[in-house]
Amino acid sequence: MTDCLDEALLTVLRDFLADEVTAHPPGDGEVYLLKVGKLQDNPEQRGASITFHVGDPQDAAWKHEAITEQARAGGGSSHRILGGYIELDESQFWWYRYSAVMTYFFTRSGDNRDQARSHALGVMKWLRNGINRAKPELLAIGTVENDTPVEVNIAYADTREGGGPPNSFIWRGTVGFRVLTMVETPT
Repeated sequence: MTDCLDEALLTVLRDFLADEVTAHPPGDGEVYLLKVGKLQDNPEQRGASITFHVGDPQDAAWKHEAITEQARAGGGSSHRILGGYIELDESQFWWYRYSAVMTYFFTRSGDNRDQARSHALGVMKWLRNGINRAKPELLAIGTVENDTPVEVNIAYADTREGGGPPNSFIWRGTVGFRVLTMVETPT
């Protein structure tokens, strides 16, 4: 596993989405911050903050994983991924797992529950679509320290409402995505 690939992928995604905020705004919602790493700003800004992480801060099991010989044996010469199959040769494959975490405070906005939900879900939809639109950019990174990205897919997305009435809602959401990488074994 390589920190360089993690940094390259998350930086490319953050930069791509920063351009997307203008090109394809997130519906009714607003995004004020896109950052790799933990949120260190005041989260009660007007709009959503989105932070990008290796793994998932709320799920320790969502981490990088090698596709082992056992997994290969169970799947024959191909491995199922979302959207189809890829052929597994003698190369080594890894799932690099990441998350994008959205936090959207409505404690000062005065938005009611329906308005807050609409804004937050609009940002989550924009985030999922943005990650999908970023796939060519992420795959174009090429080989970094012998790891070559070959597939990107979203594995899960969830949202949670916190806070409470009358107008102090806090929405959080996570999009978990993974990048399949190949490391060719020397012959």
